[in-house]
Amino acid sequence: HGWISNGIFLRTTFAVEFDKICKKSEISLLKKNSLYFGGGTISLLFGTMAFESLGRRKTALIGGFLVTFGTLMGAFCNSYNFMIVIRLLQGAGNFISYAGTYIWVLEFVPEQYRVYYNTWSQLIWVIGYPLLVCTSYFIHNWHFIYLASALVMAVTYIPVILLPDSPRYLMSIGKVEEARKVLIMYLKP
Repeated sequence: HGWISNGIFLRTTFAVEFDKICKKSEISLLKKNSLYFGGGTISLLFGTMAFESLGRRKTALIGGFLVTFGTLMGAFCNSYNFMIVIRLLQGAGNFISYAGTYIWVLEFVPEQYRVYYNTWSQLIWVIGYPLLVCTSYFIHNWHFIYLASALVMAVTYIPVILLPDSPRYLMSIGKVEEARKVLIMYLKP
């Protein structure tokens, strides 16, 4: 898929494939991109309750599943309406996952190192965008870009699966013994 302009083969994008490039179609493309942030806003409203009731780690895993699943579905997207659902899932999952992992890890990090952690976590986002552009340069089909992104996302959630909830959260819900076990686990060399 793609098109030729001035004798040069250009790659396809979902905007081209779904005919959202010219005139009134640009408004629907803008709406689709706005839905990402709409999904994020809704997830954060419900996520604040989930952070306290389910825990930071479980809520981050749910968000990670949503964003990974939504991105994976991008590899199979064949309509504009399906892409709208994908963007809502990506926004909801990404925002709640990022907020959940941020709170979860911050509860582990000693106070004097939190600024460094925060800087590092923001740098990961900043580095991710150029990496996506580089990946897109080598992968010519947007469906496969979604697939590659979903695979990377799935791998990044392995630590969230393997590590326990923070002792601070466990203490706040009255699981003192479990919090003590987590602290002892981190004290072992």
